[in-house]
Formats: sequence, structure tokens, C-alpha cells
Amino acid sequence: QGFYWDSNSDKQFGNTRWSTLQAQATEISAYFDLVWLPPSAKSSGGVGYLPAQYSNQNSDWGSQKELLEFINRMHAVGTKVVADIVINHIAGSTGWCTFSTMNFGTYGTFAPTSAWICSSDEMNTDPAAGSCNGKATGAYDDGYGSEANYGAGRDWDHNNAKVRDMCKAYLTWLRKVIKIDGFRYDYCKGFHMSHVNDYNANAGAYFSMIEYYDGNRDVLWSRIADAGENTLALDFAMKFNVMNAGIGQFNYSACKNPNSLIGMGK
Repeated sequence: QGFYWDSNSDKQFGNTRWSTLQAQATEISAYFDLVWLPPSAKSSGGVGYLPAQYSNQNSDWGSQKELLEFINRMHAVGTKVVADIVINHIAGSTGWCTFSTMNFGTYGTFAPTSAWICSSDEMNTDPAAGSCNGKATGAYDDGYGSEANYGAGRDWDHNNAKVRDMCKAYLTWLRKVIKIDGFRYDYCKGFHMSHVNDYNANAGAYFSMIEYYDGNRDVLWSRIADAGENTLALDFAMKFNVMNAGIGQFNYSACKNPNSLIGMGK
């Protein structure tokens, strides 16, 4: 993981902006085959988990030019690059229902509207949405359980063919133009994992990982299965059951036959 929270700006430990990482490329490559980058698209600001325009790769981590230089440098020293992909939700450009155009060159240009947003989004019920209130006309969110809706952003309707085409264009553009090798999908409770399988296959991802925040290994495996077993998953069952409740409590027996994805032997 080539960043930590807010490491786009200088703290007491320095920063991990694209130019800073580029200077460390040789050292990184000596120990790692892949480096996971934070969200690189233009966002509402900061770390980048509220993206506003996927095709604009100028962010608080640096310019698109600096990003390309860093990726080229990593490839030159033999390390692949994984992008943090935030396609569950989007931030508005000037309000809750106005969105930036996504221009991916030869891969397509897209002009999202509120019809691309899930009808279960809070835009349809929250008085703070103002004149946007009630205008989301997409399908009901196809994510998982009570956490499917993400309140801080507008939830894409991945059942909409235009949304799927935009996501495919975005990821393919990242692979072919920005030269990203693989994807780490953010907030995977928010959309059905069959879409991850679709997007990976279309873009030709070298590597894929989903973030599904749940400590039940059977649930995690179900999400991998939903993605056609075409992805890895962050093993939160290992974190909660082995690291936190086990090693963190000096209970090293939790390391034997661990209650985690690793322990399933899949």
C-alpha cells in the first residue's frame, strides 16, 4: 500500500505524492511486486474517495503528468501498479444532481445525469438535496444489505447500461492510456460483485482486489463467488478473528486453522 490516510499532504512522516513515490521507485521495487495507489481521479478534495471526474487525473496526489511519470518509472524497475477504483458513487460538480462529463478519448465520452443514480439514493429523500430532491430515477441499488447506499455520494445504478459502459471505458482507459495494471475496488457493499467480474474481463486486469468490510469468511467468499472468482478480497476475517481477537489478545492458537479466507483452503 503506497499511501496512508491524508498522506497526500506533509505530516510528521512526510508524504506519498506521485513525485515522492517516484523518487523511491528503486527501493519500492526491491521489496514489492505491486504497489497500491490511492484514488487518482479528480475528487471533492483530499484523499480522493469522493470522485468527481474519472477522466481528470489531476488530484491532491499530484498532476496526471506526474502520475504517468511515476507509473512509467515503476514499470521500468519491474513493479506493477494497482489503482484504487471508486465506482460505487460520485460527487456532484455543482450540486447533488449535476455531474462532470467523463471524456476517455477513443474509449468514449459520457455525460451522466440523475437518471444514472439509484432511486434508493438519499437524493430522493434528503431535504438537503434541494432542487435535486426526488430526481434520481435509476433502479434500486443492487448492493448488499443495509449498507448498500453510501450517504456521502450519489450511488451509480450499475444496472444501467450507460453506467456500465462508462465504467468499462474508465477502467480500459486506465489500463491502456494511464498504464495501470490492476484494480482495488472500493466500497464493494455498494454494488453487486458480478459487475467487478464484467469490468475486470473487459479491461483485462492483471490483478483485482475487492474491499468488502465484513469479518465473516463465508460472506467474503460469497462475494468472491459473485464476482465469478475473478478477484481477490481483502481478508477482513483474518484481521478481526486472527489479528485482533487472536494475536492482539496474545491468543496465538488463533493462528492454527485460522477463521479466515486463508483458513478455508480455497
